[in-house]
Amino acid sequence: MGGGGHSAYTNGYSGKGNTGPTAMLAKGQRVQFWHEADPVHRNAPLACPAPLMGCGPQLRQSHGWLEGVMHEPFNPQRYDLSKMDTWPLVQPSQRILFADRCSHRTPTPLAPKRFPLWRVRDVTSSRPPALSLLLVRWGGEHPVGAGVEGDGGWGKFGCPPCDEYVSAMVSGGVSCHPLLGGKDGRLCDFEIFNIFVRNSRDAFDMQQMAPWLAAMLQGNKKVSFWMLWPAEWEDAGGADYAGYVERRAMFCAMRACEAAGLRSGFPHPADLYEVITSKSWLSALA
Repeated sequence: MGGGGHSAYTNGYSGKGNTGPTAMLAKGQRVQFWHEADPVHRNAPLACPAPLMGCGPQLRQSHGWLEGVMHEPFNPQRYDLSKMDTWPLVQPSQRILFADRCSHRTPTPLAPKRFPLWRVRDVTSSRPPALSLLLVRWGGEHPVGAGVEGDGGWGKFGCPPCDEYVSAMVSGGVSCHPLLGGKDGRLCDFEIFNIFVRNSRDAFDMQQMAPWLAAMLQGNKKVSFWMLWPAEWEDAGGADYAGYVERRAMFCAMRACEAAGLRSGFPHPADLYEVITSKSWLSALA
C-alpha cells in the first residue's frame, strides 16, 4: 500500500500509533498481530523463520507483525482496555513455529492469545516495515553477566553483549523512536530478528547465511547490530569467556553481511571495528 492510503486498520502512515480495527471481525478472518518478546526473558516464545537449521546459529524473531486468524468474532464496540476478556482473540498461524532461545525442544505453534486492540490489524494494511534489525547475540551455554557493579562496571544498562543491555536498547531506543515505535509506542513499524551464536564456528557459518539473511529481512532499511566481543584466542569454556568469539570468524561474518547489503550499525562497520579492537591504530600515532 502507498503512503496516502489510510483505512479502518491504520498502521501509522502519519506517524501516529496503530489504533486497531474499527469494524467487526468475523471468526476465521485473517489478521496480523504484533508479536514482541523482551530480550531479557530467556524463555519467551520467539518465531522461528528457519526452524530446521540444525545445530548452527539459530535465527529467531522477537518483534514484528505475524499472520493469524480470529479465533472468535470480535466487536470493537465491546472493547475495554481494562478488561482482557474483551480483547481480540487471535489464533497465530499454524505455519509459524515458536521456540525459546534456550531449550532444544521442537518448535511448535502458539495457542490462541488475546491482544490489545492496537496490536491487531487487517492483512490489507500490511506493508514492509521501516526498519529490519538483525541482532547478532550470544547464545552459548553461559549467559553474559551485565557487569554493572563496581568502579569499573558498565553502568545501569550493563555491557553490550548482555541481555539487559539489549533489552534496554530495544525498549528505550527502537520502540520509542518516533519513526519506528511512535510517540505512544504503538506505531510498530519495525521488525527485529535475533541470531544466536554459541561459538566461533557459528560465527564463521554466518558467512554462508549472509545473502539469505539480507533477502529475508523485509524492511525498507536493513541493519545489523553485533552484540559480541572479538577475541584473539580460540574458544574457551566457562562463564568468564561468554560473549567472546574468535576475531577472524566474527569480522569475516560481518563483512559477508555487509557485502550482501546488510550494513553494520553497531558498534561500527567491520573495517573500523577491527582497527579499533586490534589497537593497530596506535602505530599511526608513533
